[in-house]
Amino acid sequence: MAKHLCACGCGLPTRIATRNRKDRGWVKGHHLKYLTGHSARRPVHIGAPGTVWCCACKTFKRKRYFATCRRKRNGLQSICKKCSGLAAKHYRQTHLQRLKNTHLKHRLKRFGITPEYYDSLLLAQKGVCAICGGKEKRKLAVDHDHSTNKIRGLLCTRCNNGLGAFRDNIVLLNTAIVYINKNRSLSI
Repeated sequence: MAKHLCACGCGLPTRIATRNRKDRGWVKGHHLKYLTGHSARRPVHIGAPGTVWCCACKTFKRKRYFATCRRKRNGLQSICKKCSGLAAKHYRQTHLQRLKNTHLKHRLKRFGITPEYYDSLLLAQKGVCAICGGKEKRKLAVDHDHSTNKIRGLLCTRCNNGLGAFRDNIVLLNTAIVYINKNRSLSI
């Protein structure tokens, strides 16, 4: 008795159709051409137990090299972590300017300003922090008064975090200045 194998090339035997279905080419009592989920356009790759096919690098790899994905039947993504990282890196390089503009627009939207207004503030400050005068590799943070939401200027990350830590309280800032000056003369 000859085995009827799946036409996708996976080598697995097909089952007998239990009902007629013209749109899929099923005839009751005859062997199916493909297994469920297999097709000529998308062949199923079957490797050693515990391995998964990576669609990007076209190789079998162990399951630990794949990230989890709840939507997939096997619970794993269809490309390995290495290929996924390379694809993400390539995307970032080809779409770098668009990603930067989008990120900046979302950040500025919180303060209700446009990228053009941000650039005018940056130009007025000569591209440096309003407090320490240092240059920042990243974009300068928009500093604002938390009670009035009025924009005060652009600050580097350290100065912005420092003001935030003192909760924009002048009394606390003066107390910190007195503390630093008092303990500066003391040596350890």
